Amino acid sequence: MIGFLLTRLFSLAAVALGVVSLVFLLLHLVPGDPVEVMLGESATPADRGELRRSLGLDQPIAVQWARYLGKLSHGQLGESLHSREPIVELVTGRVRATAQLGAAALVVSIAIGLPLGVGAALRDGRRLDRAALALTALAMSIPSFWLGPMLILLFSITLGWLPVSGRAEAGAIVLPALTLGIPLAAALTRMVRASMLQVLSEDYLRTARAKGLPPARVTVQHALRNAALPIMTVLGLQLGGVLAGAIITETIFQWPGLGQLTIESIQRRDYPVVQACVLIISLTYVVVNAATDMLCGLLDPRVRMA
Repeated sequence: MIGFLLTRLFSLAAVALGVVSLVFLLLHLVPGDPVEVMLGESATPADRGELRRSLGLDQPIAVQWARYLGKLSHGQLGESLHSREPIVELVTGRVRATAQLGAAALVVSIAIGLPLGVGAALRDGRRLDRAALALTALAMSIPSFWLGPMLILLFSITLGWLPVSGRAEAGAIVLPALTLGIPLAAALTRMVRASMLQVLSEDYLRTARAKGLPPARVTVQHALRNAALPIMTVLGLQLGGVLAGAIITETIFQWPGLGQLTIESIQRRDYPVVQACVLIISLTYVVVNAATDMLCGLLDPRVRMA
């Protein structure tokens, strides 16, 4: 068991280092100069050179990369090239906003996907099952950059029920949570249905029914409980989908989260802030998936042996 956990932790550290290094190199290969963005076209070459030296951008990429890893090892994210503010202060509030949106999207996903998947499995081949498969296929094929504006047109402009954008007004989280949660609910529905269908034909469920147990107890306590491992894995992967989709969704709804900060920082060529945002998103994704993997290993010895 200890070897299993150590292996997962080593993989987590290796993936995190690879993500940090790859993002650092790719951002520095993108065309554009943050010094020109900060000073404007009217700045003199001497001013540009002085600012570039003060920011350390005149050093080779390898030196900048080593310095960046050194700061990370001490828990320092650096300063913004644009505002000169500590990055920790910039991202703290944004992380809370993104976490709030992600939690709401997961609630939408579970509230829709879990009962619909169980119902589809219990009505295999019937109208409910066919309707669930059709709806999930449609939901998974709709991109968030189309779904978000359509929800705004319907619920904000046409009906006037919900605010268009921002975070200050009550109910502002509903539309972005639906935009993120509906595609995730479709994927969860299909996984719940597939896992339940594998379990419903097992002998121990026939025995439970033969003993006269209530159908609801057989479904929840026996079938759904034994089908939980694949569902937990999908939920862990869905968090990555929430974080990736939040960049587009937060831009559409002007949600002041980490995704919107990432887009703003890319436009300003603010390398440290972009690196910090991508680092937080990627590490959250990697940590949650590693935690899900470890939890599945604790619950099922077959996972540890594999």
